[in-house]
Amino acid sequence: TVEILPPFTQEGVLAAVEAALEANPDVSFAVVDHITSCPAMVLPVEQLVAMLKRKGVKVLVDGAHAIGHVPLDVSALGADFYVSNGHKWLYSPKSSAVLWASKDAQKDLYPTTISGLGKGGTPFQLQFSYLGTSDVTAYVAMGDALSFRRRIGGDAAIMAYLIALSSQGGDLLAARWKTSTLVSGDMAACA
Repeated sequence: TVEILPPFTQEGVLAAVEAALEANPDVSFAVVDHITSCPAMVLPVEQLVAMLKRKGVKVLVDGAHAIGHVPLDVSALGADFYVSNGHKWLYSPKSSAVLWASKDAQKDLYPTTISGLGKGGTPFQLQFSYLGTSDVTAYVAMGDALSFRRRIGGDAAIMAYLIALSSQGGDLLAARWKTSTLVSGDMAACA
């Protein structure tokens, strides 16, 4: 665990993680939030992943609050693994989720249950294609959730609206309570 204290800046986050790596050179695996939940802030994941990879650390990015909330190109992040939920900002049912693994990291992942093999796809996809009888409703609904997002303006419009609403609400409360917001600028999120 790396403690990060206010004021929250990208430079402060990067410095705290760098110091933790220097103090703990044997770190081999790291879990990095893409967006924290409290306070809600977007971490500099691209830079964090690059820093960790330079030290030989495998990286899982926890994107529970990111998918549907910030622009996302998972493969461009350089992480080994990326996980996210569909039920938060994608508006999908609970239990819908995403696991992404880099080509290199796929060799280290196995399903908890091997129930059979599907047809078509890569060997990695085939291992996970059929895991026994389960309710796949939440996953099937993700397509409709994505269609709904397009119908109401698309990702860019939704993301801009959420950030503006969060910023306005934070500024309003900070002014009313005669204080300041903890997070602003490029780290602001409304998770």
